[in-house]
Amino acid sequence: MPSERRREPRIPSTLSVLIWGIDAEGLPFAQSAVVRNISRQGALLSGVTQPLRCGDPIVIQVGTKRARFRVIWSRDSKNGERVLAAVQKFETQECPWEDQLDAAPRADAQNFEVHSNEPAR
Repeated sequence: MPSERRREPRIPSTLSVLIWGIDAEGLPFAQSAVVRNISRQGALLSGVTQPLRCGDPIVIQVGTKRARFRVIWSRDSKNGERVLAAVQKFETQECPWEDQLDAAPRADAQNFEVHSNEPAR
């Protein structure tokens, strides 16, 4: 079994975000997506309609906060969630969902779920 490489645990989420960048075919895109889990360093996106390549940069926006991320892996979910993509934040960027993480209970972070009533823009 592979060892865990994450620096911190991910927290389950249903946060609506806006993402944009250049897809695997070299075409610009912008769309809404859902973040399924979050940490200060990365996230798992679902509902992505564009094919993404490992290593490519994308921008993720939550409300008015945005940050650049690198695609770590992506795959077709084959279950209606479209493309799933794991992303890691560039170190120089501030975490766009810091407020949601700060609201997470520290002792029970694994069972905390972040929700957003604000639609992605």
